[in-house]
Amino acid sequence: RRWWMVCVDGLWLGTWARFIAGNRLAPFVPTPPEVCRRLLQLGRLRPGERLVDLGCGDGRLLHAAVDDFGAAGATGYELNSALVRIARETATANGMCGGVSASGCSAGCSAATARVVVHEADARQAAADGSLDTADLVTLFLSTQGNKALLPMLRQGLRPGARVVSFHWEMPPELQPSEIVRMPKTGAAVYLYENVGDGTASSRISTL
Repeated sequence: RRWWMVCVDGLWLGTWARFIAGNRLAPFVPTPPEVCRRLLQLGRLRPGERLVDLGCGDGRLLHAAVDDFGAAGATGYELNSALVRIARETATANGMCGGVSASGCSAGCSAATARVVVHEADARQAAADGSLDTADLVTLFLSTQGNKALLPMLRQGLRPGARVVSFHWEMPPELQPSEIVRMPKTGAAVYLYENVGDGTASSRISTL
């Protein structure tokens, strides 16, 4: 086995252990590239908008948002330091300055100018940081428990018109999706929630 496969397996098992122990909102499960794209498409991410990924893992959604969809900025929250390092190094290598912290980064940019910012912090820190205030789209690939834990923060912190997209896991029943699509082959669901900030939504189901 190659060393990076062992590393990824270790991350996966370690985050599962922390999730079971109640120290994470979800384990780390890499989001397939086709799902990344579908999340951003269903969320209607437009050039110049801002994405927040709660539980960003290795940062692949952040990079896709900026590279492929023209997002003005993408902010991620991740507890695992090894995953944070991967996300930041990838962003820095692609000129997005992902190593930003409060004191800046080695590439010479600041948190205000970086297009990708990765925080080594719990997803619930997004409210305190003010990231939700300017978010146009929030992406989730967490768990039933994780979505339930974050819903009050999303209701309070998101402005009207902001969208939330969740892969595989629904939000609690009091918030109904405005659209559901299913991935080809696997049938895994992607849920779109609109107007989360003011608590209104309606539902329709479609298939890719």
